[in-house]
Amino acid sequence: LANAAGWIFTEMGRQPWVVAPNPDGLPEVRLLTRDAVSAAVSAPMAITTLVGFTLIYGALMVVELKLLKRYVMAGPEAVMPHDPAGGPPDGDAGGRGGGSGEGPSDDREAALLAFAY
Repeated sequence: LANAAGWIFTEMGRQPWVVAPNPDGLPEVRLLTRDAVSAAVSAPMAITTLVGFTLIYGALMVVELKLLKRYVMAGPEAVMPHDPAGGPPDGDAGGRGGGSGEGPSDDREAALLAFAY
């Protein structure tokens, strides 16, 4: 919210300039907002672009929400299985670097991090 408000106030504060004149440079180097409007872009083109981006980001949001729901419904057991007896998993003594590099705990660690690759 603060980011959007800052952007809006910045844009409002520099009106009517798109590019403000350089006080140390040429006074002819300036661009007013009325001169910055493109004559090559029609209203239907702008609306089509807006609708297209809205549809793309809407589809991405639907995919994200479905994936989020799938992971939440699966619960932590799907990612981090544990020993029902409450002991360390796979006979590991626990802690970092406790594996030999060839044991079951190393396979478990690889499986836990498989999503990152």
